[in-house]
Amino acid sequence: ALNRRHRLHNAFHTSFNADQFIASLEATTADLIEGRSDEIPLLGGIPITDLMVFADKRLDEMSKLTSSNAKIKSQELIEKVIQVGDLSCMPISIATADLGNGRIHIPTFGEIFYDKLSNHIIKSAHDNRSKGLKVIPLFENFVERLSSVDRKFGFESIPLAIIGLQLSYGHSKSLSIFNKNILAIACIHLIESQIPYLNDAVTENLLNSAHELDINLRDLKISNSISLYDFFEASQKQDLYDKYDSLCVLNDAMRVVNQNHDRISHNYNPNAYFDM
Repeated sequence: ALNRRHRLHNAFHTSFNADQFIASLEATTADLIEGRSDEIPLLGGIPITDLMVFADKRLDEMSKLTSSNAKIKSQELIEKVIQVGDLSCMPISIATADLGNGRIHIPTFGEIFYDKLSNHIIKSAHDNRSKGLKVIPLFENFVERLSSVDRKFGFESIPLAIIGLQLSYGHSKSLSIFNKNILAIACIHLIESQIPYLNDAVTENLLNSAHELDINLRDLKISNSISLYDFFEASQKQDLYDKYDSLCVLNDAMRVVNQNHDRISHNYNPNAYFDM
């Protein structure tokens, strides 16, 4: 991975022409996309998926004036390639992450693509839920394919649940592939680590999702130090403060109801006392 990264870094930072390179990628992947071939193209011994990921990263670093057209074409090409067969599950051989205790995580083509897209969606200034909903079926298909290899990298993956919740713009009900416990952990992570950077619409969606997932909002702290109560009070956003406060009261009420469920009678019928 280090050797391939070094080779690509040299190639992409010396004589890289964005438009020509993307045109070359389009020509190289045409047979794959149109179903005339099932072989993964290699350039210089490096899989085309690695090259596409690295090129996309390089385009992000370049001036928008010189790369905007190539950037659009790059995104469109990745969206086409990622739907071909099992390419979304293709490991990226130029990227590794140290998980500690000697463990190394090698991300897949799909993981990198959906993670970047989901971050763009959840941090956008306007409600981008519709865009995310269009790709959620593809994302869930990707998760299912990973689950067929190992559930902990698919259905039971908290990082993928976080990506899914970001794609859905904070709406947990839009995701059916993860169980409630996994989604709750993902929701807690986004609330405690991302809320200061998110717009009000996403924040409200995450608060609603937290309530639906039976998360005790009073227990959550931003950066492990600031309670949501203090954060919303200091932010002077009255609508969000009211939403948080009402959900906390509702959570408290439901907790009392659940704790006394065996003492509550469900036989009461108010219609029985009126002449209908």
